[in-house]
Formats: sequence, C-alpha cells, structure tokens
Amino acid sequence: MPAAAIALDAREAAAPTYVATDAALAGGMSGGPLLGFDGNVLGVNVLLRADLRALGNFAIAAPRVIESVRALFLAPARAEADPTAAWQVFLFNDRMNTKQRVATVLKESGFSTAEADAVMSEAHTRGRAVVRTFAPPNASESAATLRDALRVADLLVEAEQVAAVAA
Repeated sequence: MPAAAIALDAREAAAPTYVATDAALAGGMSGGPLLGFDGNVLGVNVLLRADLRALGNFAIAAPRVIESVRALFLAPARAEADPTAAWQVFLFNDRMNTKQRVATVLKESGFSTAEADAVMSEAHTRGRAVVRTFAPPNASESAATLRDALRVADLLVEAEQVAAVAA
C-alpha cells in the first residue's frame, strides 16, 4: 500500500494544504481522489512528477478542497457581464491532446494554419494562449460560442472578461 505524508503550508500549520504520496499515479489522474487505507478521501490528485518516480505525487488535502468548494457555493453570485468589456478565449496546455490534434481543431474552427500554429505553440510553451479577443457589443456571446465549440472538440479552453472599452 502507498504511504501518504501530510505537507503543511508554513502559513497555516493547523490545516494541511497538500498530501504527498508515493501512490502510483499517471497522467490524466488529476482531479481524482487520493484514498487512505480506510477508504476515506485524503485529497484530490493535482501533481505528478514523473522525474521523481512516484515520490513527487501530490494531492490537495481534503480539508482544503472542502473549504474551497464551500467558498465557491457560498460566494455571492457573479455580476452580469459588462457590455462594454472585451472578452478573450484562452487555450490551456493539455497533455492529453497532441499539438497536431489541437492545431487541426483550431483550423476546423476557422483559424488559418499560421494562427492555429501560433496559438498552439504559445499554449505549449507558456501553459495557456489567447485564442481570440472579441470586442463589444457581442463580445461575451461570441467568446462563449467559440469556447463551447472548442470544448465540444475536447480542448481545454475558457472565456474571460478582460477589460472595459473606453467610450
């Protein structure tokens, strides 16, 4: 059975932030539970360091996950989108999709080869890339449409409001 060690955050020693484990994890297991010997959830898997041969596997500790989920559900509702704001669609680097597949999906979504290659290259090297910026008045709707189309193709994307445009 794998061992788990609690790693304390120096800022808050009372509640563990991470659980370090030697449990065998593989790419794609992020977001899954890390279970203890008794079947209780110790945390949510978030980091795999293949170069450390299972000694660099971490999970967010269960108390921290519960705290975060409660904060999300108890947070006040988000304000409506600002109609004067621009929106951007971001592509995040995803180990499960190859560069070629992502570039193909972008091309099928109306991007030129040069645009698709530039976005894919930036996402690969920086972790995320701006796919497209949309200006008002229909920025949020246009960004959501592109985001949803890319999600259907199983790309890891998000749309964000970025700035108000001066009148």
